[in-house]
Amino acid sequence: MRLRFSLTYLQNGIEDAWQRIPSITAKFVAEASVILDRLWILRLLYAGLDSDDDAQIYIRNNILEILLGFYASPLSDIESKELNLQVWFTEEEEGGEKEEEENKREKKKKGRGKTSGTWVG
Repeated sequence: MRLRFSLTYLQNGIEDAWQRIPSITAKFVAEASVILDRLWILRLLYAGLDSDDDAQIYIRNNILEILLGFYASPLSDIESKELNLQVWFTEEEEGGEKEEEENKREKKKKGRGKTSGTWVG
């Protein structure tokens, strides 16, 4: 649907007959535009995943599931798949850092509760 809209927009945007382009060329340009938009969105998702809060927003909105579905679809080209994996690995790294921080906090809590060789807490 979006490709058809882009194609119609491109063809209707040309008013002079000498500037008109063949439909096949217009279709190619419209399809290239859709691919560039898709790559832009994937890059934006990758760049926007900076913290654990960002990861939680992605999880709450099922962004990662959508990316997984897109990865498996025939519309996903090599570059899209690579960007998709980058988002997944970034999310994994963020989650791993969070677990490490939680483990450190737990160790500190346990260390504070220790008095004269017995655990209090």
